[in-house]
Amino acid sequence: MKSVDFASFYPYNHTMHNLTNRDNNDLLNYLIEHGDIGLYDCLEKDFPAILMRKKFGQIRIFSRKLKKETASPDNFSFHIYKNIADIHHSDDEVCFLDKKSVRALFIRLPTRPKYILVRLRPRASWILGIPGLLRRIVRGQVKIEGVRKIPARGKSRKWLVLKISNSKLRASFTLSEKVGVQGFLDYLREENIDYVILRFFEKLPRLHRKDGDLDMLVSDKDLPRVTDFLERRRGSIKIDMWSVSGLQHSDAPYYPPPIARKILDSARQGPAGSRIPAPKELFLSFTYHVLYHKGAEAGVPSTTPNVTASHNSKSDYAGILQKMAKDANIDVDINMEALDEYLDNEGWRPRIDSLARIAGWNKWVKQRFFSRANVKEMGLGVFIVKEKAFQQGLFHPILDAIKKERFHIVRHKRLSDKERKVVADSLRGGNWYDGGGPGKETLFFPRAAIIVLDLHFLYMKSKHMGSGTYHGISLLKKRMRSKFDDEKFGSFIHSTDNTNEAWEYARVCFPKEMESIRKTVDDLHKKFTPSFFQKISLFLKSTTYNRIMFTSKIKELIIRRLIK
Repeated sequence: MKSVDFASFYPYNHTMHNLTNRDNNDLLNYLIEHGDIGLYDCLEKDFPAILMRKKFGQIRIFSRKLKKETASPDNFSFHIYKNIADIHHSDDEVCFLDKKSVRALFIRLPTRPKYILVRLRPRASWILGIPGLLRRIVRGQVKIEGVRKIPARGKSRKWLVLKISNSKLRASFTLSEKVGVQGFLDYLREENIDYVILRFFEKLPRLHRKDGDLDMLVSDKDLPRVTDFLERRRGSIKIDMWSVSGLQHSDAPYYPPPIARKILDSARQGPAGSRIPAPKELFLSFTYHVLYHKGAEAGVPSTTPNVTASHNSKSDYAGILQKMAKDANIDVDINMEALDEYLDNEGWRPRIDSLARIAGWNKWVKQRFFSRANVKEMGLGVFIVKEKAFQQGLFHPILDAIKKERFHIVRHKRLSDKERKVVADSLRGGNWYDGGGPGKETLFFPRAAIIVLDLHFLYMKSKHMGSGTYHGISLLKKRMRSKFDDEKFGSFIHSTDNTNEAWEYARVCFPKEMESIRKTVDDLHKKFTPSFFQKISLFLKSTTYNRIMFTSKIKELIIRRLIK
């Protein structure tokens, strides 16, 4: 790998559209000068000198302890990150990793940056970084572009340049001051863009506060045009933009697609020629944002045990919700639990699998929905086979493989086009895209559903062996993925992780058969009488699964230790 002298940066008038056809050096140079940058565990003396003169984009400094060493430009911001796994959520276009953050190469790499630059200096974290990097290169997730020398405080620092394959579109953008918010709104109106400004639009074209941003939702069909407009006109005005389906992002959509469509369909005229949600949809969408995006950090009162509302919120969310409810003629108590019940009654509460994801960062959701088992574990699971697997003729081999693992197939079906849309919108937060490049999104949409019952679970139950923390369905999913998935292309199989999720998936995929399905599952639990040879087979399989469970627990403990 050649070492490239990074001392001379030169301005570009090219847009991102033009740069996509240029070489990687041009694109990386452009992004460092004009894009959003994230620096993890980097000392000030190692900051690339070019960032101190940067006129466009944001520079976010992440460390374990919040420490602003000296005066810095206005586009610098300082943040705390709790563990290595947090780096996965980076929304920057270029990430710089140093010290402990190098472990992200092994644990969970961010997927939105187009480039990741890793400091080439002896660090203990490279003990994990090297095998993690090699594994990702083999899987085709990253490509080494070379080594760059970047001036910092008069001395050059060496950085390994990694290009992320099929990086996802970020949600954060910036807008030129020359265009301004009014110019942007005028463009959206003149081009008949289907969008809404989600909240804090009362003062438009001024932002609601000095360091505020513009939060907007846009239709899938108009997303490319708006993205191109913003990419060509970067500046210091911050804009967060989400699409209906969220296919451009690595995480779940900002709102489930059916809800996002309702918000767009409700659009009415707002200040400065903007489009804003109707009063009821405004209240519902803002409540959704407060409960599931913000959680206890919003400062809204909560009665959920072990949850304390924050007193450090920048906005009076409870007061805003009170006013919105009054404007929409909605009578509801302004506390998190009452608001959640109201959203559930309106069909706006996320489904249980989406809540399980949200619980990873939202303590209120975790305590309210997952602090105790809400549904008795029965060893039930639902597998979703995606379109690509169907096209490759893998559906029946998957069924056979599940049976060989001694799981009983309760029901299976190919989804009709109408059912497919309902399942795609309703489950997994509406996000089914696992990679494969632009234009490949529909290959990951659901095409078939399989309800399974774990006979190992029934065997252990019949022997009063107990199941402990149940992982049978999750382990079966791993085995099916290792057998059928194409690592470079993406996963062909999705499944629930527990009975609670399985019943919800079953109701969506088999709505007219629920009574029969419940009876079949209950009968199997009550009348499970395996033959002698089945007992031997289940005993051997159960031993294998218990060994896998034990190994998985050890791996989880190690990973938890490493991400700290």
